[in-house]
Amino acid sequence: MHDIAFYFDPISPYAYLAFERLPETLMGLSVRVRYKPVLFAGLLKAHG
Repeated sequence: MHDIAFYFDPISPYAYLAFERLPETLMGLSVRVRYKPVLFAGLLKAHG
């Protein structure tokens, strides 16, 4: 079994769309998804 880290910004509509499609996309594959919420704006502020 493989692990996938899914980093997403909870306020992003694009992340929401990916979040909704991911289980369907991975159906039948032996993977475990580890969901990791991040605030993209905070990353930009911290790293310029």
